[in-house]
Amino acid sequence: MKKLWIITFGECFRLNRLKEACEKRNVELEVIKTYNVHITNNQVISDGKKINFKKGDIVWTISNNAAAHHLIRYLTARFKKEIKFIWTNTGAINYADKFYGNSFFTSMNIPTPKTVFINTFKDYKLDNLAKYVGGFSCVVKANIGSMGNGVEIVSSTSDVKEFIKKKMEAQVDVPFRRSSFILQEFIKESAGTDFRVLVLRGKILGGIRRKSVNGDFRANVSLGGKAEIVEVDKEMKKMAKKIMKEGDIFYAGIDFIKSKRGYLALEINTSAQFKGFEKATGVNVAGKIVDALMENV
Repeated sequence: MKKLWIITFGECFRLNRLKEACEKRNVELEVIKTYNVHITNNQVISDGKKINFKKGDIVWTISNNAAAHHLIRYLTARFKKEIKFIWTNTGAINYADKFYGNSFFTSMNIPTPKTVFINTFKDYKLDNLAKYVGGFSCVVKANIGSMGNGVEIVSSTSDVKEFIKKKMEAQVDVPFRRSSFILQEFIKESAGTDFRVLVLRGKILGGIRRKSVNGDFRANVSLGGKAEIVEVDKEMKKMAKKIMKEGDIFYAGIDFIKSKRGYLALEINTSAQFKGFEKATGVNVAGKIVDALMENV
């Protein structure tokens, strides 16, 4: 019997739901926590035990942190003959990077907010970068982040520098960082509302509209936003399917906002949370994911 391995940063709603789904389906599950492993050049030790993969074992990750990226790349290189499945395409981990994802949208002619990579601290250069995205006020984002963390509206170059300074000074429990940042066009008419389309193996599971209830321009459920089921119209459906197909992505939440010029693709969340989605739609996302993973056996 083949085993399902899930890579995660720690206990969370998703992991608990996936555990429940595996138990109901008689699927043997092992959990690898990214900050509890020792990665050497020829083995991975988790909770004091060497990990032994059997040929055809399935490995999936619900973590986008830096440790997970290193671990996934290592597993792909070291155990590619044993492991049956990682993500679908290990290159999909790159979509967790917001600038990479935005560039990917542009390469497919999918509408997306104007975005520029921050590569300077000089005021006059930051001013020029801001002008490219429509000027201040605009949005600054850490390229790697989730659940609305690392996203703010900025009104000046000093705001940008202060945001980056705080992020760089933030304490971390691992001895490496992948810190980079972008400026993005602020779509005023969309503030406080966004849409998430959840897609699994090219099939759309449904869509939700997320709304802020506290005046925050971010609508994330993790920040107090409320989710409600919404019909995925032809425009969003077409873009979501194209993104998943071109990216060879197994599972993702594609986020959109509505602007005066139509829907704009915002992010690809390849380890998308689904607590708010399950509650709003009644769709058993965890079960569908486990079923899809085990179809590869």
